[in-house]
Amino acid sequence: MTACFTEKPDLIPYQARPAEVPIDERNAAIERLHGKARQLADASNRFDLREPDRIDDDTMNRVLWHSCMGIDNAYPAEFAGAHGKGLKRLGLKLDAVERD
Repeated sequence: MTACFTEKPDLIPYQARPAEVPIDERNAAIERLHGKARQLADASNRFDLREPDRIDDDTMNRVLWHSCMGIDNAYPAEFAGAHGKGLKRLGLKLDAVERD
């Protein structure tokens, strides 16, 4: 994660963008959804969120991906899975993380 930061902070103020989604906009009724959108909505409704680690990570990741990137944007399955599964095949590797 250290590669995400610089030695010296950039204190130049940023220009905030206006909201693109109305704050009072609601999700479409599940009955109006079809195909992949309906499948992901049904899966979301089955999630047991009462305690940590009670859902399937892959399904949750797909729900989150499509909610942010759009239902028609392909999920990057080649990077899915624990500990970067699929990265070795692509000639990539995860750097070791030092832990206290």
